[in-house]
Amino acid sequence: MWEQAESEKKNADKAREESENRRKIAEIESEFYPIVRKMERLLEYANACDEIYQNKVFSAIDEALKKFEEHFQIQNEIYGTAEDTEGNYMILQTALRVLEGKNYYNETSMMLYRMSPNTAIRSIDSFNDSVLAFGGDNGVLYILNSLDLSMVEIPIKERIRKVKFIDPNKIVVGTFQGNVYKVNPSKRFVKNAETKLFNSKNPIVDLHMNSNGNELIIFSNHEVIFYNEKNKTSDGKKVSFEIKGIDFYNDQLFIASSNEIFMYNGKNIIKLPLDIDHLVDEEIQTFRLSKEFLFVGTQTGKILTYINSNPMNGQIPLNFWGSLSCIVLESPNSILTNKTVLFTLLVLTTRF
Repeated sequence: MWEQAESEKKNADKAREESENRRKIAEIESEFYPIVRKMERLLEYANACDEIYQNKVFSAIDEALKKFEEHFQIQNEIYGTAEDTEGNYMILQTALRVLEGKNYYNETSMMLYRMSPNTAIRSIDSFNDSVLAFGGDNGVLYILNSLDLSMVEIPIKERIRKVKFIDPNKIVVGTFQGNVYKVNPSKRFVKNAETKLFNSKNPIVDLHMNSNGNELIIFSNHEVIFYNEKNKTSDGKKVSFEIKGIDFYNDQLFIASSNEIFMYNGKNIIKLPLDIDHLVDEEIQTFRLSKEFLFVGTQTGKILTYINSNPMNGQIPLNFWGSLSCIVLESPNSILTNKTVLFTLLVLTTRF
């Protein structure tokens, strides 16, 4: 009994510490919007020949970069690493717009390529942070070397849903028609038994290569397929729900439906024993596992927090500890897309 109470106290302390850390980061992020608006107002009264205006630009950019650095450092102090957030992109992209006197980020010198005619890009992947592969609704796979801006265009002739680098000479492409192709950027692409790895009756949702590099995991709307290219064999696991998202933790696969989360134990896909009362009126949009917690993002802007039951085996219940609510502010002149989130302020609403 004492051990159980001690364990619960330890979990509560960890959850409380995690919540406090998120509050600190959210407090800094709440300052992003005023800084961005200050820079955007400079664009409204731009006068590149005016020395006073130029000094104001440099002063505003300096303030923005200092706030970015503060955000970066506090993440490092708390988590030992710093992740790019939408707020970070907002600060840096606005700073570049002001520096170059551009109204929109896609008018700056950072634009690598514009598809013509304008068409949706559905998936982007990179190799060694220098080569980009991307594709979308026009059915063409583009491979761009960001160092010399050379471009290769490979006609897949199907709407592309997912692009994934395996190595520099192999890219796998999933399409809305349910096909998965293997593409060698240095060779002419021809659809045949060698390049067509798999066909599903449903659109491809995602692609993932396992850590040992010998198995490609293919996700369609209602199926998970484990494909071994060496043996040309596949093992499919059908699911009764629509796959909303996937995550890998310690090389273990987790899958989300609209209101439940499942894990693959090497043989079967089993449901995690969550306290689903908190998901009754919610729809899962995304989720992420960490060493201590499972975070579930919903369509109403909540982040539900569960204690990670180590070992995660699908049998030990995951206790619900609280939730974060996201207050979203939007700008009609957003720098990422027309209706993207300008910044998110996380407000603690846990029971602690």
